[in-house]
Amino acid sequence: SDSDSAMEHLIHRFEFQLQSESQYFPNELTKAQISNPKLLSMAMYGFSKIAVRSNQMDHTHKQQRFDTSNLHKTLLDHSLSRHIVSHSPIHAVPLAVSAWSSVHRGFVFSDEQIHQWESAFVESITGSCDCGSLSMIIWSYAKWKLCFQSSTAAVRWKSEFERLVSKCNASELSMILWSFGNLNESPTFTLIWNESAWNLWNKWWRRNGIQKANGVEIVNVLCAVLRLNVAFEMDDWNLIFNRISDRIETLSSRQISVLLWALSSLQFRGKLCRTLDQNPVWNQLEKSFKLNHI
Repeated sequence: SDSDSAMEHLIHRFEFQLQSESQYFPNELTKAQISNPKLLSMAMYGFSKIAVRSNQMDHTHKQQRFDTSNLHKTLLDHSLSRHIVSHSPIHAVPLAVSAWSSVHRGFVFSDEQIHQWESAFVESITGSCDCGSLSMIIWSYAKWKLCFQSSTAAVRWKSEFERLVSKCNASELSMILWSFGNLNESPTFTLIWNESAWNLWNKWWRRNGIQKANGVEIVNVLCAVLRLNVAFEMDDWNLIFNRISDRIETLSSRQISVLLWALSSLQFRGKLCRTLDQNPVWNQLEKSFKLNHI
């Protein structure tokens, strides 16, 4: 539509004229009759990334170059009030991006926004969620330190998880488990996390994740395993230790220290397949830690 074309023009102009034009954007966005949820979410994503880059460009000054918080809030209000409550089913991807970008802008949805967002997610087009949006949604909730307010939304996310988990890559799988490990034990948490969810996640982590996971993803998974008080089988641990061994040189000092803490804690709880002093990978980690810290 004409308004969507105008919105694309606004985003384009904002990208290349950050300082001189940014002050006029809130009024222009408020006037625009925006009708495309995907375009809205793209704008929120873009403003979040631009804000980060602008802060990096102007890191020597106390006052940041410009502030996109009002822009983001305007877009979020449009997205939630104009489209979600219209009950027109949309794709889940824009909804996921709206949550993800809000986290990056430091926004926590209000109770009303959560209600509107979850209603839209429940009513979103069946099958429109993908692996990336699945992980972005649960990650956003974990960052907000709350779980789904609506049991219907929790059940919808769980059904999408069961449908998509076999297609998730190592990054998405690690983000999902990390999020499980960081969510509060709210009443709806048990609707998305239980032994069957762990078994399903672990099945595809074994097939799609372990061999391709990087250092950050391994650290996130082991920390989540510790928080969730679950355990890998011996064969899984062997694969994980082999992957850690392959990636030790790429790990930062912080990642190595977190791995040492997580593995020792898991051994204390009896969750490891063998004691660490018999494990060559533990010795590699210790040696690398000493080289970097002593």
